[in-house]
Amino acid sequence: MVVNQSSSWVRRAATALVIMVVGALPLAAIVMAIVPVSKRLTAPILCPAGTVRAFVVSYTEHPKPGTTSFKSELVCEGADGKLDRTGAFMTWFVLSGYAALGIGLNMAKNAALAKGRRGAPRDESGIQGGGPS
Repeated sequence: MVVNQSSSWVRRAATALVIMVVGALPLAAIVMAIVPVSKRLTAPILCPAGTVRAFVVSYTEHPKPGTTSFKSELVCEGADGKLDRTGAFMTWFVLSGYAALGIGLNMAKNAALAKGRRGAPRDESGIQGGGPS
């Protein structure tokens, strides 16, 4: 059976992209929930130009009797003292992009290492890369 090399490359790239997206979205949500200060990582992208300080504000709300809601948000402070709050969706979206980039770089590194192992010479015992010396 002849395999078209270009279609197999496209299939592998599409699979990697799906893994990156599907893995990054929940990972970013979990990180935001467990470590609210992680939202500061998004400040260089989400805060407007001229921001002198970015910080995370955390607070507790009681929307109904007997219920408690913990919230946090990124706040960007401009040179004039004006505060800009960023939305939770945009923060989550940027953190998801960071996570997808990390997952993609790790997948590329693993693919390069696997390719290097496939090309390693075998010794007479059949062990790839040679046996113990």
